[in-house]
Amino acid sequence: PLKRRVEVVSCKHAPCRLVRPFFHLPGPLSSPPLILCCLVSSYRLDRLWILLDSGSTPVTRQAAAEQIGEVQKLHPHELNNLLRKVITFLTSKSWETRIAAGQAVEAIVKNVKPWRPVFTGNAGGNSRESTPASEDSTLSADLLSFNNFDINQVLAHGTALLSSTGEEYSLDNDPDFQKMTAQEKAAFYRRQLLQKLGLVAQGKVFSTGVEKFIEDSDLMVTSPANENPSSKPGGVGGGGEVKEISALALKGMSARERNKAKRKARLMARRNSRDKDTPEKIVEGEGQVSKKPRTTNVVVEQAGLTDKLLIDQIADLDSVFEESEEWPLNWFCEEMFRNLFNPSWEVRHGAATALREVIRYHGDTAGLTVLLNPDMYSEANQKWLEDASIRLLCVFALDRFADFVSDQVVAPVRATCAQCLGMCVRGMCEGVVGRVVSVLQCLGEQQQWEVRHASLMAVQHLLAARTDLCATLLPLLSPSILRGLRDVDDDVRAVAASSLLPVANQLVTVLPSKIPQLLTILWDSLVDLDDLSASTSSILGLLCSLLNQNPQLYAGETEEAQRLSQLAPRLWPFLSHTNRRVRLSCLRVLLSLLESGQRKNRGGGR
Repeated sequence: PLKRRVEVVSCKHAPCRLVRPFFHLPGPLSSPPLILCCLVSSYRLDRLWILLDSGSTPVTRQAAAEQIGEVQKLHPHELNNLLRKVITFLTSKSWETRIAAGQAVEAIVKNVKPWRPVFTGNAGGNSRESTPASEDSTLSADLLSFNNFDINQVLAHGTALLSSTGEEYSLDNDPDFQKMTAQEKAAFYRRQLLQKLGLVAQGKVFSTGVEKFIEDSDLMVTSPANENPSSKPGGVGGGGEVKEISALALKGMSARERNKAKRKARLMARRNSRDKDTPEKIVEGEGQVSKKPRTTNVVVEQAGLTDKLLIDQIADLDSVFEESEEWPLNWFCEEMFRNLFNPSWEVRHGAATALREVIRYHGDTAGLTVLLNPDMYSEANQKWLEDASIRLLCVFALDRFADFVSDQVVAPVRATCAQCLGMCVRGMCEGVVGRVVSVLQCLGEQQQWEVRHASLMAVQHLLAARTDLCATLLPLLSPSILRGLRDVDDDVRAVAASSLLPVANQLVTVLPSKIPQLLTILWDSLVDLDDLSASTSSILGLLCSLLNQNPQLYAGETEEAQRLSQLAPRLWPFLSHTNRRVRLSCLRVLLSLLESGQRKNRGGGR
């Protein structure tokens, strides 16, 4: 028999210093060699995750995210494992960790090869061909559509998404409270009760006789005896795992999601019944099973010895997604869509960040399956993007979380969802974009300032993403934007002015009749602004852009030119503003007015 030995050498082509095992085969190859698959150094990969979570600087975290992307580039079959790991960091309470996790998602999906399904007509491999009716049902199954969507129902009956549910302040989550005995908990509850009744003042307890009606036994919580869930008829190990999924948990799920949840419960029951999982199978994010990746034998650079042959086994990059029946990132996006409506704002923010990166790089292949005829790829992709946009619009309608930094409001969930919506509309057809605009117009008329604020942020990114449709979109959106500029809330006025900055040059061409009205609103807004107003910078920036695009507006003997002596003094207070951007915008406005005056003098022959 041939003597085989393994030599481990460092991979020269891997920037993350992977380790490859090689077989040295002396003599002729009289039998097929046993080749080990390339393995990622788990220790180094764990260190990358640690740096992603607790790096000292943003540069360190970003470098760790890029290295994780290189792991995906060299080992495409590790996609689901990497995404499952990064989900834990997307739900972190730390802002820096979530931003780094978003960068890791970007690095991973950027190195994922675009998935091109091979039409089979039947995912199960049967010879029966799918009919057009079944293909159409596959397209529309479990996807939201504007045809049966009403945003007013969401506003009327939806649950507001706040910072959290407050469960983190519950005593059940307090480790010190859980360590107390039953008597200590009863004494704690009694002290709380006396404080609520107003019987405790400066550490003294006033006896009124009321406290005698409550005994310590009434305050002691009796927990039921621990029972083995596997012994119950509906337990996980008793074959009734599907019944354990309560109707409340399944409420609001589509038929497809319910079936996936049931399959996942069955799979978890099988896993619990085993002693250990087999090393060949790894459970995916939605109950899928990751098979051993297909590999290819490659003869690498040989050493100087003549009696040894170095053979390496690498992953077959072309066949990594060959056996996938649907878009490989589908399970990840479904998980993120569910997290968009999580009560915790950190989870919602992380989910929106991940969806933004996935749609940016792979939005054109989202929603495709091997069951679809290639002629229906575009329709399937449009339906998926439509479903994604509806979910994002629901977040705009329900999210109420906002924080304040200095003099400006910060709404990270709504801002990131607006960016994600901008990525969605890039691949949408004009008709679906019009339906999105209709919903945004409805949101802009609501009483809650958070909803109006979210709608205008979405308008800003929509106009920036589809500048090719400005001639169609600006006439539809101009009433909402002008109404936002006159809003009573300063933060709404700020985002309304910012929404027109990317299309200021096209606004003069598309809506020339609206320019005088818009300038009047901006000049009148300067009267009420002060050093603490959040909209100062945005309003002056928009005013400067419009004057640069319309230099002749205040030239000659026009009505606007006659009012210039009254309008210019409104700029003087902003020359000493604490914000550099405000002072710079104010100087640019004055420069534009001076240039208009020079044109007037030249026209008069002076």
